[in-house]
Amino acid sequence: MNLRSILLASATLLAFGCSKEHEACLSVADEAFVCPGIAIDFKNCGPADDTYNWNFGDGTGSKKFEETHTFTEIDTFTVYLAAGTGKRAVRDSLVLHVKLPVGLELTLLSIPANAPDGQTWDPNGGGPDLRLWIFDEFGSTIYNTDLVNNVSVPADFGLGDTELCRTCTWDMLLLDSQGGSDYDTVWSHTASYTELASKRAHSYTAASGATVELRFAPH
Repeated sequence: MNLRSILLASATLLAFGCSKEHEACLSVADEAFVCPGIAIDFKNCGPADDTYNWNFGDGTGSKKFEETHTFTEIDTFTVYLAAGTGKRAVRDSLVLHVKLPVGLELTLLSIPANAPDGQTWDPNGGGPDLRLWIFDEFGSTIYNTDLVNNVSVPADFGLGDTELCRTCTWDMLLLDSQGGSDYDTVWSHTASYTELASKRAHSYTAASGATVELRFAPH
């Protein structure tokens, strides 16, 4: 083999030895539950030493390996991740539907044996008679359920696909009616849009020991 052939072979080996496998791979924790105003963590399964370019579809981007992004508008966005540069760049994409979430259901998982006054929940010795009320920060009713008599756990209270308001709080009260206007609070919680829209399910425990789970879904 002459010197020219040896040099060409060495150059070829060197070129292959310096090549890099690019991988663009993006994901989010829950593609179907992306809400406006809530930060979303974008994951990347490629090698951390590659070159990356993110395009979030809303006029913004990033060159970080992984990124956290917040969509401000209700819309459908295609997010692109390009790995590598020039003609050797590879891409992955993800279509996200950014929507306001709606309330699905509140489930009462446990309840103390007695009411706050130490007596049984119901004068006839049965379970509590419960109604779920949800108010906004001004005291206006957002949603309320019918009275459910003699509740035993677990008990479900539908939320009627009530849409979260981005500028509202939800003041939630699970009330026991012992007849007439005499109400005992079984569980209560005030939550902001940011809290409730951050994930599909939330678990709460009241000081009384009552526990509930609150579930949301995309609109």
